[in-house]
Amino acid sequence: MSSVADSGTSVGSKKQGEYLNKIALITGAGGGIGFAVASILVKDGYIVVLGGRKPSRLERARQKIGDKAFVLEMDVAEPKSIRKGFDYISDNFGRLDLLFNNAGTGVPGSIMLEDIKNSD
Repeated sequence: MSSVADSGTSVGSKKQGEYLNKIALITGAGGGIGFAVASILVKDGYIVVLGGRKPSRLERARQKIGDKAFVLEMDVAEPKSIRKGFDYISDNFGRLDLLFNNAGTGVPGSIMLEDIKNSD
């Protein structure tokens, strides 16, 4: 897991109207829409916290996005996990500027989108 201290990132400054170093949490960020949103936000100057249940997928996403992305293992179906996630953000960044709540819970017997293999 990347740490804020390792990144050399200064939190909180703006540059030419961009969202430089604003903090965003994207749930379900290991692939699909969550990954795409995280990638765009980083290009716009955000620091992104990639939330999700599968650390290996989140780490692959972080490697593709770069040093402005941080991995946060969390399950939005578990209140304790959510609290731990927000504590991590508070402890490491001091605030949250944007929440993109992309993760969801399925009905019993359903297949989670992140578990489907891309056959392309």
